[in-house]
Amino acid sequence: MSDHLVRHAADLPDAPHDGRGHRRRALVGEDDGSVHTGFGLCELRLDGRVPAHVHSYEETFFVLDGAVILDLPEGSYLLEAGDYGLLPTGVAHAWRGAGSTGGRWADMLAPVPRARYGHETQAVPDLPEREPARIDVRDPRTRAFGHFEPAQMDPGKQSQDVLAVTASMRTALLVYSGITVKMMIDGDLARSPRRCSWCSTRPTGSSAPTTTPSRRRI
Repeated sequence: MSDHLVRHAADLPDAPHDGRGHRRRALVGEDDGSVHTGFGLCELRLDGRVPAHVHSYEETFFVLDGAVILDLPEGSYLLEAGDYGLLPTGVAHAWRGAGSTGGRWADMLAPVPRARYGHETQAVPDLPEREPARIDVRDPRTRAFGHFEPAQMDPGKQSQDVLAVTASMRTALLVYSGITVKMMIDGDLARSPRRCSWCSTRPTGSSAPTTTPSRRRI
């Protein structure tokens, strides 16, 4: 027996911004019976910020539009549309609005934070707000980050300049039966039993039935 949840993000009401200009709309979470992974949409105003904190879960993010600054103990990074990354368990981080409008990003939380434990988040002392740098996934200091462009899903456009910007399974395309998969967060980075990838399916594409040890978010 299996169960599933199908939901359109546009059907859910927007959460109000908090006093610091941030809001998150939970699309899949504890209230839905999910255990392995939570999924949500975040928005930060230009003058907004999320103070420094740590989680007892892994956080994966993908910037949808606009720009934000991510402050980490080792530096600050400017993230723009198409950038993605992994924040491991216990790593202090903070968010700041950037660009002309601030930014929006999707996040995946694994395992699902539990409300009865304060969503398993703890405030920590402020991090230095340094001049932000753009990410370079060839730099080992930012190996947990990457950038995705739609052209990366085209098997005929896998030129060396495209392949040079990643250094793991994320470099490759998995192409089979009319389905193309581009890995973003894989076992080289994440410790939780889940992955983050882009999938493209042709009208005639198909795959054999599969089972997974955790629930999928699409």
